[in-house]
Amino acid sequence: GQEVTKYFPNAEIVENGRGAILVSDAEKGFNMVDSMDALANGPPNYTMIPLVGNGLSLTVDMGNPAPSCGCNVAFFLLSMPATHTNTWGGYYCDANCIGGNCCAEF
Repeated sequence: GQEVTKYFPNAEIVENGRGAILVSDAEKGFNMVDSMDALANGPPNYTMIPLVGNGLSLTVDMGNPAPSCGCNVAFFLLSMPATHTNTWGGYYCDANCIGGNCCAEF
């Protein structure tokens, strides 16, 4: 396959660019983008991953100690960006319409 560079804004890059450490609080998530330049110029250029006929592999290290009881750790795919800004001024959307924007979720 072809290797393509994608970005997680604010992630710590490790293993010579082969990995990233993402640390988030309860109100924040991470979105993969095609270009860091797009973040400053309106709706981010969110990465579209063509899944048909392909695979997606990731490793999650929950750390030590692991998240506390009641913590929701999730990974999901969304059809972003939304067509307009949400409650927080971003273009996030999901199937639960968090922030006022709805979109398909897998």
